[in-house]
Amino acid sequence: MLGDSEWQVVRNKSAKRYKLIGQKGCAPTAPNGKFKAADIKIPILISNVSKDTSEEDINNYIRSLNDLQSISKKSDVVALQETCLLLHDIPVLGTISNDFEYTGKSAVDTSTGPLIGRPYGGVAILWRKGIFDSVSIIKCTNDRIVAIKASIGRRAILVFSVYMPTNSLTNLPIFTDVLGEINAIIDNENVESVFILGDFNAHPHELFYNELIAFCSEQSWVCADVEKLGQQSNTYTYCDAS
Repeated sequence: MLGDSEWQVVRNKSAKRYKLIGQKGCAPTAPNGKFKAADIKIPILISNVSKDTSEEDINNYIRSLNDLQSISKKSDVVALQETCLLLHDIPVLGTISNDFEYTGKSAVDTSTGPLIGRPYGGVAILWRKGIFDSVSIIKCTNDRIVAIKASIGRRAILVFSVYMPTNSLTNLPIFTDVLGEINAIIDNENVESVFILGDFNAHPHELFYNELIAFCSEQSWVCADVEKLGQQSNTYTYCDAS
């Protein structure tokens, strides 16, 4: 014991931020105990949820992760739009499957102050480990685009994930700016094939659709949804859960 005139200096170790990112654990239970943790299907830990978040929002989030895990079992490349992730949440993409690499971009600008309401936008690409000999991330200035350059042997390809604004005359300049940046990236890269995947909000015979078809014709691109599948093929690139 220390005397009344003696002091002991106590130093606490500084806590590391985000020390639980990508980690999971379990608590020991008695052999016959009935209170135990459930099997972990989705590694999810949210410490703070916005008061605007509803129960249905949480259910939709969990369902989307389940859907992604199911898709990742059948696909080698997955393009995502409307991920609604903040910048520091991008590593969540790495928890979808241990068999995939990823790159993603947040569309939420938090530099101007606290986020009001729900996150929005966001794009990402996931690809199966080992399917390509090499993969490099392409720098895209627009938050609506993310791209990778992948090679197999001497062949190189570009893969884009794109999220276009809603179809309106006001948003047409944004739509054409995105197409212009994609075209500029393609012109700058020496690749054999290009795959532009995403949510174009270009419904047949509406403004964005007509603009997209005209742009594809000018650049000698193939709009696979129309030219390969056909409008009457009973296939969909979007399904409203409601």
